[in-house]
Amino acid sequence: IKKKKTKSISDILFSPFYSVMKMYVKMDLGIQYDKIVNGKNLTIEERETIYEFRNKCYQKKSPHLLASSSAEVKKEKIYDEYAYHAIARDTEGDIVAVSRFLPFPFEMCQIGLPSDLKLSQFNNYLEISRLVTSMPGRGIGKRLLIHAGVWAIENTIYDGFLAIAREKNIKLFSYFGLSKLASFQLEKRPGSDYSLIKADFRLITKSTMK
Repeated sequence: IKKKKTKSISDILFSPFYSVMKMYVKMDLGIQYDKIVNGKNLTIEERETIYEFRNKCYQKKSPHLLASSSAEVKKEKIYDEYAYHAIARDTEGDIVAVSRFLPFPFEMCQIGLPSDLKLSQFNNYLEISRLVTSMPGRGIGKRLLIHAGVWAIENTIYDGFLAIAREKNIKLFSYFGLSKLASFQLEKRPGSDYSLIKADFRLITKSTMK
């Protein structure tokens, strides 16, 4: 786990903006955004609840992302154990959105990306992974990303975010300054174009301010 970094001049200059962003997240009435924690600091039951919520969301809209074997289930739960988790809940305390943020080696290292992408060059980034919500259209996913971004900037020494996204989801990430590095198709997910996108936290901050 990365330790909290020493604040740079840019961190100090942007500090008032980060405070505004935290207020923006809290203004989402009826939704509570949990403190982001590493999976190792969650109980097995808590990780299982996240896993089950994610599967319920996938069963409705993205069944191809469901684990199809016991080996895949085991691998998914290993990722959950060492990832950081962002969680949103309703007034009853039930989960309505989650995302996990994986340090290197990333989940995407295991799915057959083009070899020339050389993901090791991003070993100080966090991979945005498994962003799902049971309440689409509410902007919860956007707030969850802001919540995670401010946390990572203020509390870790990671450099930025990267992710794999379908073309239809690029707009959400481009709002935060994440841009395409490469486009490709995946053998295990035929019929869809994917892009590897990334941005460092300084660019993410400036893009979000705009």
